[in-house]
Amino acid sequence: MSRPTFIMIILAALLFSPQVKLQASVSIENTRIIYSANAKETTIRLTNYSQKPVLVQSWIDDGDANASPVTASTPFILTPPICRIDGEHGQTLRIQILNPTALPTDRETVYWVNILDIPLKPPTIRNEDLMTVALRSRIKLFYRPNGLKGSPEQAVHQLRWHNTGENIIAINNSQWHISLTSIITPNGIIPANMIAPLSSHTFHQKIATGTPFQFTWINDYGALKKIMQCVSSKRKVNIAIQNIKEKL
Repeated sequence: MSRPTFIMIILAALLFSPQVKLQASVSIENTRIIYSANAKETTIRLTNYSQKPVLVQSWIDDGDANASPVTASTPFILTPPICRIDGEHGQTLRIQILNPTALPTDRETVYWVNILDIPLKPPTIRNEDLMTVALRSRIKLFYRPNGLKGSPEQAVHQLRWHNTGENIIAINNSQWHISLTSIITPNGIIPANMIAPLSSHTFHQKIATGTPFQFTWINDYGALKKIMQCVSSKRKVNIAIQNIKEKL
């Protein structure tokens, strides 16, 4: 057996073993971050609930989950980018925007904050006897320009749903991001995701026109909300999408 194969088997055994628990020591107080255009800065509060110190590395990306602290490029600066948090202590991270003119003023823009939790090696343990697992969390950072029409909640209620016969199309004509989590239909539950401003998303699920269904979404405070809705006919789909393109 080759060495890489052996290592992969060991890692798989550790990950799926009921005796091994992979859990981040650091908790993020925020579930999402709202950065208003008139704010000088915004903050994130981290807490290390374990009794051991950890090293935390933080950075912001534009949606590329594979971007590293070196390759990620955004108009924000996050400080401190690296910090040590002792056991049962906390740390505040500060986010400031460096170049607000680089961002659209007619809609929200979303970025992602990365928090990498790296356990420190106990001084009494040799390197060859220790396997360290770093865990990363990502939360959304919404930049909100001044003067947007309506509110996030109003945008959710104004979301338009259309039926193509084969799919359901959700159309967001607003200036706000809408964070959906699921769509509950008579045929089952469909995993959902975020719909950007002035855009649409297609869900691959058949449902008869006029059939009521529910969808869930997350508000600014991280609370899960549920709304009852009905889909309209497929004749309106092309018109609604054309309206979005004209706004862009």
